[in-house]
Parts: sequence; structure tokens; C-alpha cells
Amino acid sequence: MLQEYALVKLRADKRQVALADGTQGDLEAGTPGTVVGIYPHTAGSGFAVEFVRADGSTLAITIVQEEELLPRFIAGKLLVNASGATYEGRVYDRRLRVQLHQGSVISVFDPMLLSTDLQVNEQVELALVPFASGVQPGTGGPAAQSQGEWEGVVAECGWAVPAGLYRSAPPCIFANSRWGLLSTVFGHVLMRESQLQQTFRPGERVRWTHSRLDLYAVV
Repeated sequence: MLQEYALVKLRADKRQVALADGTQGDLEAGTPGTVVGIYPHTAGSGFAVEFVRADGSTLAITIVQEEELLPRFIAGKLLVNASGATYEGRVYDRRLRVQLHQGSVISVFDPMLLSTDLQVNEQVELALVPFASGVQPGTGGPAAQSQGEWEGVVAECGWAVPAGLYRSAPPCIFANSRWGLLSTVFGHVLMRESQLQQTFRPGERVRWTHSRLDLYAVV
């Protein structure tokens, strides 16, 4: 289940809503937003979502059902897209640097060459899997992100990646239906459920340290 402050985007096609300026307008599929409230009722959970424009200003705040939303993964501007290991002219992996919307810069390892066609300065959204160690209960306090320490909230266990929605993704990401989906301040990340040690439930905080972030899909 989505948590308050989770980063999301609209899954459905165009829908008309009241915009922040008082007029009526359309939300498009893929419009990004943040969950700002949760309203349970007999038919399920309704989520108050603040949808935003590209410049970060509020487009609309409206109630959306969970099935109409997708998790938003790590998004930002691609600063570097460089060849990694190379042998006899063949590239075996790629190394990326991405500036997040919050301003910090992360390094991403692409072992499956999913980023080959991405252009520097392009706005990208990436489904990342941390090469994690030291997985433990989170504290809610600040994490030492510069040292690879992140913290998130378990949004779902046993999450299956929906097929047909991503620009570039390998078959293995769909074959594994046992992903842990974690919400962080930067967006959602995927974690192998075995790394969660079967001790964490949705809504619980998790802290970990990663030596690298692996690219598993270009959204």
C-alpha cells in the first residue's frame, strides 16, 4: 500500500480535474505527484495526491484510487552516460551519473546496457536495485546518503513489475515477482525480497547501505 509522502504518477489515461488555479483541466498519464493524504473507505483507499508541473508548481490536488497510481522511481537529469568495461571494442556495462530533483548526484551501474540510448541532459526515471548490505530497521532520522546509506518505507512485499510500461527493461525484472518495493525521499527503489530477510512488513521503515545502485529498467 502507498504511504503518505510517497512519490507517484498517474497510471490512467487523461482525466479532468479542478486545477490549482480554479479552472478545469486534464491530468495526463504519467503526471507526477506526491501522496499528501490517505482516506480509507468501504471501497478501498482513496489517496489525496498533489500533482505537479515540470517546474514543480502545483497543478492539482485530487482524490485518486490506488489502482490508478504507479510508484514513481528515481528521477532526475542524466549528467554522465559513459562506457564501462570494454573488451575488443565491445562494451559490457555503462556508468551513469544522475542529478536528482533534490539536487544531490548519484552514481548508477548499468550491467545490462539499458541506458545505451539515453542522452546527457535528458530527464530520466530509473528503476534501481541497491546492492545492499546491513539491512536493518530504520529510525526515521537522516541517513548518510553520501556514504551510500539510505532509508525507506516498505510499500509492498511480493510486488510484481507491470509489463509493457517501461522504455527498456530485461525479462528478468518481470520473471521475479517477489520484489520489495520501497518508498524513499528520492522515489521508489526495488529490493530483492530475500534481502528484507522476511522480517519487514508494509509500512515499516528500513535502512541499508549500498555499494552501488544497479539499473533494472528505464521508465
